[in-house]
Amino acid sequence: ALDYYDMALEIDPNYVSPLYNKGHLLNDLERYREAIPYFDRAISIEPEDVDALDEKGYALASLGSHKEALEYYDKVLAIAPNDISTLFDKGFSLVELGRYDEGISYYDLVLEQDPKDVLTLNNKGYALLQLGKHDEALVYFNKALDIDPDYELAQENKDIALEELSGKK
Repeated sequence: ALDYYDMALEIDPNYVSPLYNKGHLLNDLERYREAIPYFDRAISIEPEDVDALDEKGYALASLGSHKEALEYYDKVLAIAPNDISTLFDKGFSLVELGRYDEGISYYDLVLEQDPKDVLTLNNKGYALLQLGKHDEALVYFNKALDIDPDYELAQENKDIALEELSGKK
């Protein structure tokens, strides 16, 4: 597939669709550094391309550049304030930066749209756990496990919360 995108770009190097698609595929392959220039080119041609903006943010976050990723998530949310993927991604980056309360507020926006999103339920629980709100965190880990009993990360986080709770008593 990468070769096809290259052929399309040889014909028209400013064709946004193959620029975005190649970057997206590189992200899927966890080749984030290689993906970023394709998103940059797509964004330079279409500055309000929410998909390219979000994917660039995701690539940056995947490389650990959460602060920079937030800039791209904010650009998406200025155009599409209810973009569920970007709301989740922004929440994740905020939590990774230790801004737990802010991250939780974005997870809440995701859960308003999709209350059964197990990843968001788990991540909100994790953020609450980092704030020392063990009982509240357990509620979210349990919700995630009620929906997907095989969700290992939620179970691991629940076990940590229970262990920390038992140590407090």
